Formats: sequence, C-alpha cells, structure tokens
Amino acid sequence: MVHVVEMPDVWAFEHIMGDLLLQREAENQFLLAELLGQLQTPRNVVIFGRQPKFFVIKVDDQISAGAILTREGILMLSWCAQGGLMQLAQHLSKIGTEISMIFGAAVTSALFTRIWREISGQHCQPNRGERVYQINEVVRPRGVAGRLSLATRADAQTLIRWIDQFCIEAHFENSRPAHALFEELLASRSLFVWRDENNLACSMAAAVSPTPHGTCINLVYTPQEHRRRGYASACVAALADILLSEGRHHCFILVDPEDIALQALYEKIGARFVVQTLRCSRVQPAGVEPPNDAALREIVIQPRDTCAA
Repeated sequence: MVHVVEMPDVWAFEHIMGDLLLQREAENQFLLAELLGQLQTPRNVVIFGRQPKFFVIKVDDQISAGAILTREGILMLSWCAQGGLMQLAQHLSKIGTEISMIFGAAVTSALFTRIWREISGQHCQPNRGERVYQINEVVRPRGVAGRLSLATRADAQTLIRWIDQFCIEAHFENSRPAHALFEELLASRSLFVWRDENNLACSMAAAVSPTPHGTCINLVYTPQEHRRRGYASACVAALADILLSEGRHHCFILVDPEDIALQALYEKIGARFVVQTLRCSRVQPAGVEPPNDAALREIVIQPRDTCAA
C-alpha cells in the first residue's frame, strides 16, 4: 500500500529522508542543497508568507521517496515509482497546490508531469534537461597556460557580462539579475576565473549548491574569443581539484544533454555520467498542446554535437 505523509517541518523530513537521499547524492543534489538551506533557518524564526512543504512517500510502511515543495512552488522529487507519484499528485491536488516547476531525475520528472496534468489540469512543459557528471578524482589537462584564482571586484564588469551570456546560451532561467548573482558569488568566495599567462580572464566557473559530501560546478563559461584553447577544461579541473582537496568526496557538473563535445571534454578530466535530470515549467493551457510521451522522451535524449567551452 502506498501513501503520502506530509512532514511537520524540515527537521522531521531530514531525520527520515536524509540518509535515503544521500544514497543517490548526485541525482538528489539540488534537493539536498534546498534541504541544507532550509535547515539553516533557526527553529524559532517565524517566516511569513507561503511556507515550504515536505513529503515522504511510503510503500507498505517503508520509506520509498521524498519531495520538497519550495516557497516558489518548485516541486523537487527524489526517484519515485509510478504508484508513489500518483499518490503524491492526488495529495497535492487535494490540498490545492499550485506548481510552478517540476524537477528531478528525467524519468521521474517526466512521469510526474504527465500524471500531474491528468489529475490537476495544470500544464507543465519540459524546458531544460541536464546530464549530471561526477568527479571523484581529477585528471588535469596539460599544456594550458594560466592559473585559477578567485574572482575579485575588479572582474565585475567582465563576469557580469559573462553570467548574462551564459544564461542566454544555456537557456538558463535565472530569477536574479546577473549583477546580483555576481555579488552573491563574490561574497561567498564561490566564483573563480582562469587567467592566462598575461593575467587576462579567459574562463569562469562557480562552486554552488553544496551537498553533505559534494558541490556542483556550474556557470562554466568561456567567451567566443577564448574558446578551443582548453581554458574551460583547465578551469573546471583546477576548481574540482581545490574542492576535493578541501575534503569533499566528489564534485558534480551539469551538461546540456545535446552537447556531446562538452561531455567528452569533461570525461577527459575524470568526470563520469551519473544521471539525467529534467525541469518542467508551468505554462498557461490556452492554445498550448500538452507534450505527449514521445515528446518528453525526445527532449531528454536527443544529442547535438556542439561545444560552448
């Protein structure tokens, strides 16, 4: 028998789900990052407005899966079988939930999107798939001149422009303007730059979304004039080296599923493919044909041989 239990708070959810989520840390990295962020809120702090919700799915009284519904209406799913997703969708519909985005492993996210459409009438369309790679040991590329360093205030104009360009090229929906994201990353010492032998900034990468044992390397960007020289792979490899040397067990890298060349580039520095994720965003139903099963699968797996690094 499958049933859904809504947890009273984030601490109860973490107590029950924490170890299970860590069994698939790469797959659950954003769910874990959201969980860690929620746990940092003191228990006695009152936050007004919409509250996050935490759900545990049980099969025959055994913990099977979990989900977090954020304040922004983003539903983050761990891996879950169809019966559990059906029960979760029915429960969310019963309590009048509005979902702005569905996010999880590609199979889980696509399946829940179809179930949610049928049960709630809310339409979501796939808008971004990502292949998750994991690095446990770095293979440093040879023959690339330069060094990795922390971004500084002097880099602001260049890196804000690069962040904007990254979001455009990667079709990345960023809720914050580029200058705000730059300031946040600068303050947390999370944004890094690869500089050539003349100290010129050639590539960037950021360490974001920490999990209990890892960190995601994202915002990897090299401007057109510096591409095809190995700067991106050198930048990512050097950053992964730093993160692992600080005690993390692994680093995660997100790659466009269609970008075969970039996948090969990361594999050369020690990354291995773990899982593919899919984000499906809410759309207005008027004039919009909901995607069929084949369309959802095609978005996930179709390759393209390009490289923005």
